[in-house]
Amino acid sequence: MLSLTACAPPVYFASGFQGQIIDAQTGQPLEKVIVVGLWIAGGVGFGDTGLDQRLRVYETVTDKQGYFSIPAAVVPRNPFSRSPGGPSLRSFKRGYLAKTFFINDDLPFKLPPLSEDISAKYQARKLSKVFNSIVDNSNPQDWRKYPRMVLAMSAEVERLISMGITWHLPDIPYLEDFSEEDKQFLEGFKDEI
Repeated sequence: MLSLTACAPPVYFASGFQGQIIDAQTGQPLEKVIVVGLWIAGGVGFGDTGLDQRLRVYETVTDKQGYFSIPAAVVPRNPFSRSPGGPSLRSFKRGYLAKTFFINDDLPFKLPPLSEDISAKYQARKLSKVFNSIVDNSNPQDWRKYPRMVLAMSAEVERLISMGITWHLPDIPYLEDFSEEDKQFLEGFKDEI
């Protein structure tokens, strides 16, 4: 009975967040950067088991001035988990390095453009780190929560493969294996990337 009083509520209030993404070199706002907010509660179970619970995944895109907004939401949670401090933000735009930001990072967020100083292998590793941290492998339809990211990263993986990069690539779903219904669903997001 005593241990039950130490449990957290079975819901989590994921507060909203607004930010801006700019080019790290020019300082100009970046339009159509895909941003995926990911809330993860740590230590699900009795004690600190190290098992995490994904509370919420939310995808959005920056506007012409580089701004994005993630609305607040109430989401179910395991009452034995630790509350996340807020979302971590996975970001990607073609021609830029894939990057994870945290809400306590300095604003505006700065996204480095790809250059000769950034190797294709390094981009592949960053893509993997960003994309694979979003994916819930236990749910085959989880990609529907971040369709823009799937489309954009698929194109980037194809580009890297054409350059001879085959290692450290993210586990992107094979779009050609999708059902016609899934392909039609994705079609609605192609103009946004």
